[in-house]
Amino acid sequence: MKKLSFFLMAMLFSVMSNAAEVTEIVTMKGFAGSSSSTYENVTKTGASDKGTTMVAYAFNPSTGQIRGSKTAIAGASVTTADNGKNWSLYNVDAMAGAIKSIKVTHTSASGNYFRNNLYVALGTTNQGAVTTVSSAQKNTSISNEEITFDIDPAQGYTYFKLLSNEKFTSGTVVGAVVTIIYEAADNPDAVKYTVTANVNDPTMGSVSGAGEYEEGKTATLTANANPGYKFVNWSNGSTDNPLKITVTEDVEVTANFEAIPPMTCAEAAAAPEGASIVLNPFDVVAVVKGAGYIYIKDESGVALIFDFNLDDQLKAGDHVEGFVGISSPHKGLPELKPSVAFADLTVTPGTAPEPTVFTEAPVKADVNKYVKFEGVSLSANVSFTTSSATNATMVVNGTNVTLRNNFKLAATLSKDKTYDIVGFVAIFNSDIQVYFLSATEIVPPVVNYTVTVTAENGTVEGAGEYEEGATATLTATAASGYKFVNWTVEGEQVSTENPYSFEVTKDVTIVANFAKDQGTAVDNTMVANKAMKAIINGQLVIVKDGVRYNALGQVIK
Repeated sequence: MKKLSFFLMAMLFSVMSNAAEVTEIVTMKGFAGSSSSTYENVTKTGASDKGTTMVAYAFNPSTGQIRGSKTAIAGASVTTADNGKNWSLYNVDAMAGAIKSIKVTHTSASGNYFRNNLYVALGTTNQGAVTTVSSAQKNTSISNEEITFDIDPAQGYTYFKLLSNEKFTSGTVVGAVVTIIYEAADNPDAVKYTVTANVNDPTMGSVSGAGEYEEGKTATLTANANPGYKFVNWSNGSTDNPLKITVTEDVEVTANFEAIPPMTCAEAAAAPEGASIVLNPFDVVAVVKGAGYIYIKDESGVALIFDFNLDDQLKAGDHVEGFVGISSPHKGLPELKPSVAFADLTVTPGTAPEPTVFTEAPVKADVNKYVKFEGVSLSANVSFTTSSATNATMVVNGTNVTLRNNFKLAATLSKDKTYDIVGFVAIFNSDIQVYFLSATEIVPPVVNYTVTVTAENGTVEGAGEYEEGATATLTATAASGYKFVNWTVEGEQVSTENPYSFEVTKDVTIVANFAKDQGTAVDNTMVANKAMKAIINGQLVIVKDGVRYNALGQVIK
């Protein structure tokens, strides 16, 4: 559907198969004005018998809101301030019959929804007498969501005012369609003709709008394709849908449908918004339960299915056939929405596909790929949450790449750690980014090394197995008559310290070296006069009362 840059109100009228039932459709698209301070009151007179006039307060082009009603309505909790939040639509002249239903369809972008209550006020005489109020509320993030007010035509209401107590939707408004159905009295004297509508294959679609019409009236025939099929043309050669016919005689036309050719994920991604699609068989890559996101892939690339039911029924690795849906653009990835029930799919469980490992930053040609970046770091700490699409920056081989939590998954990542990060390459605001799915911290494996010690004429404590990077401490104890000299590795001295501490980075064999201690007493027998004999440098020395003597009793100075 093309988005218009101006405010347009078009009123289309068609008579249904029941001659007493009339439908009036008010279509509002785009925005009014050229600046945030510009508002436009738009009045459009339709081409119905009574020339019913519909008045709507225009959109605020800055916020996507519709200007508020200046007149309060009893029973509706709507402010009277012209503050750009409220919006309204009402008829000036009476409808040409009792109102039967009013349906509101928003055509906002995906993910928007009706914000708070919608109200319809109904009356029988004029706009000022509108006092009966009904309300409805919807709050689901589905594009083209509808709210319908069913009204008892026996009440004879011919005036309505539709309004909201808040801005129209949760996000930017693309447009709204309001459908009013009322019962009009037949003209018993009118000349009537029959409009007959056929289809080339009832399994492919149907046609609404056929029936009996007064002469000169406009019959509106709408071809409705079934899922998996598309309208081609009418038997009269027209491709208009709906087809409008001014009835002057009995008419018979046939709507021709054909099957939609199956397409790849890449072809579906290129389909215009709102287009019906049929996918080739595909594999489910990943599912974010509770968020409605299902990521699929085939040989052409990756696409996104958005559905709150399927995300609870499909799982990674499933092989799926029979998907029929519509195209709905999503920021960054092509988004598809199913138009048939889950039961219509053929699902075969399988093994989840593995992502493509990337060692370089992604480029445009990588968009829509399911990828894994191994051993990457972040430029800063980040805490992804389920409430916001927080961005982070990961470093891929020296290049900064935006990591976007567009799917609102919770994760806390530290810049001091490295991760394997899995996600999808996408384009967001012309920037190539990676949409985050998961991160696995890389924990280096534990490496153990052996410290082996050999020693003669002494013992050593501290040998054994150590983790890489740990500190080993060796303590040498000399045997009697020996002293510690040093530590050597492959004949090279590494230290003379005892104890000796060092970082373990590999397997190593260390030798503890000892030598005879020539200054060690060889006769520690205490003599009667409490003197002590010792051999020092090959000479007998007698130590008594702190004085040293030689074998001749001479004092050694």
